[in-house]
Amino acid sequence: MPDTIFSMSYKQTTQYNPDAMKTLLSKADLNLTGVSKITGIARSTLYRFKDGEKPESLEILEKLSNYFGVKIGYFFDPKIVYGEKHTA
Repeated sequence: MPDTIFSMSYKQTTQYNPDAMKTLLSKADLNLTGVSKITGIARSTLYRFKDGEKPESLEILEKLSNYFGVKIGYFFDPKIVYGEKHTA
């Protein structure tokens, strides 16, 4: 089930963390081809996201967040998602 804050406003949300995918790949010592095979997300889509383009749909972020074990909010700038007072 998607985080409610994102399911309501994903299309309007333009602020996301373009380094999130790079960080996850690096920490897990994975490449995009492997992630594509496991998640079923096209490699070209993953490359675009890694290079800074927002994924076309919330479903892509759901698959990635499930695969990497992070909340969807990880892919967005915490200051924008949670407000300036959020420190985590």
